[in-house]
Amino acid sequence: MVSRKLYNLYRGTQQMLKYSRGLLTIRHLVSTTGVPKQTIHYYLRKGVLPPPIRTSKTSALYPPAMVELLKIAKACQDDRRLTLDEIAALFVASGYDPARIRQQLRQADGTSTRWMPLEEALRGTGSEPNRKWIDELIHEGLLDVQRQQGKVMVPVGSAELIDSLREGTSLGMTLDHMKAFNKLVQSNVQQEIRHFQSLLGTLPLRHDAYPKAARLLACLERFGSYRRHMLLHQKFMQGAEDAMYRFVGPNRKHVFPSETFLEAMGLNREIDRLMRKVASNPVDIKLLEDLARAYQLRSDWVRTYEVSQDLLRLVPGHVVAEGHIGQALSYLGRAEEAVTFLEEAVRRSGHPLLKLRLAQALLLSARQTGDAARFLDAQLSNTRLTNEAIRESANKPSLARKIRVINALDAMSLADPHGLEPPSIDELESLRAELTSIKERGLPLLSRISLAMARMFVTYSVYLVREKQGHPSASKLRAEIIAADPDGILAARSSKPAAKKKKPR
Repeated sequence: MVSRKLYNLYRGTQQMLKYSRGLLTIRHLVSTTGVPKQTIHYYLRKGVLPPPIRTSKTSALYPPAMVELLKIAKACQDDRRLTLDEIAALFVASGYDPARIRQQLRQADGTSTRWMPLEEALRGTGSEPNRKWIDELIHEGLLDVQRQQGKVMVPVGSAELIDSLREGTSLGMTLDHMKAFNKLVQSNVQQEIRHFQSLLGTLPLRHDAYPKAARLLACLERFGSYRRHMLLHQKFMQGAEDAMYRFVGPNRKHVFPSETFLEAMGLNREIDRLMRKVASNPVDIKLLEDLARAYQLRSDWVRTYEVSQDLLRLVPGHVVAEGHIGQALSYLGRAEEAVTFLEEAVRRSGHPLLKLRLAQALLLSARQTGDAARFLDAQLSNTRLTNEAIRESANKPSLARKIRVINALDAMSLADPHGLEPPSIDELESLRAELTSIKERGLPLLSRISLAMARMFVTYSVYLVREKQGHPSASKLRAEIIAADPDGILAARSSKPAAKKKKPR
């Protein structure tokens, strides 16, 4: 049987690997902690630290949690005068989990498990912050403190609080911003505690009233934390949902241009013609390509998917068909499946169009989770993939133009729903002029429809930017949109409400 010590060692190592976000070299450990390399190797032999990940006979990588373990080990030697054997026993019993180790040390001190020494909290931060800044946080009421047995104590979790405030400062937040947010939190807490006290008066707590009240408070605290997290993300993600509906309806069907516009251009007649042709010749590649494109223009994602699958069976690796399938899956509510499919397609061909479709699928997949943090991470991937697609298609004018149009559309709806990085108006105006200069005569019907849609999309994007700027050209652009597609939903949204007609007397 495996001994308990070895089992804890194994579990501790696995836990550290599971939660590590990037492995460190021993050189990095030495420079970060100030602990010499020889001492680290000695700690490893004594069992104070879990085994590293060997990359060769002479080199290894270490999880980031090693930094905190080394800080705790040094504090245990310097402040508590513990032997290495005692430290190793404590670390192994706690599964090499720094949080559990600190909890055990606080309990050994006999101090409250809700408070910890300030010095210990500072050692638990990513890198020890400026003490003057810490004093300022305390002075402004952003970091709670109290004195116990001559020590300055802070609440458990203060290390994470300090790290979050420091990161916010590095991103441009000021103490005034923090104080305003802190005031909002305090106001909400006051309301919550009043509600809690009112609740207690309605419950039968005659026996063991205070233990029951404590458990109830902890229960409501967990509930409130979960609900607060969920609602914060929901409100943030609502902006993404609202922005997307500028161009795509709740059923993921393009609401712009209108069905009337597409019908007038002959899209439905062309689909009927292509279906008859395909029925008599189901292996004609050109016919299947045109039919898939026609369904995609009409936002008929089920049929786009089906025809593109037929095309892929005949031509494995068909880039346009793979792009259609990825887009169709995304808009059919299967974004995770779309991501998997497109990642594989990009690995095989690296085609710019597939990278762009993958960027869209990542955003849609993240948005479906409702997790704002994941959505923001997906936006970073989207930016990288889109930039690669634009750069790699530069020598193919038609493809480059298509990617730029899709990118402009996404920037106004999907990729930047909160308008933090709006597209360059110069780029939009340049793209609009380029689309306007293309001659329609001689183009196939589907190309003419695609060109008309691209012009309207880009014109609307220019309108949105100009309207936000308060530019005088916005009203002219609005009129142009309405004239081109008077039945379009977005044209109606962008127009001023019509004046009510007076009833005849």
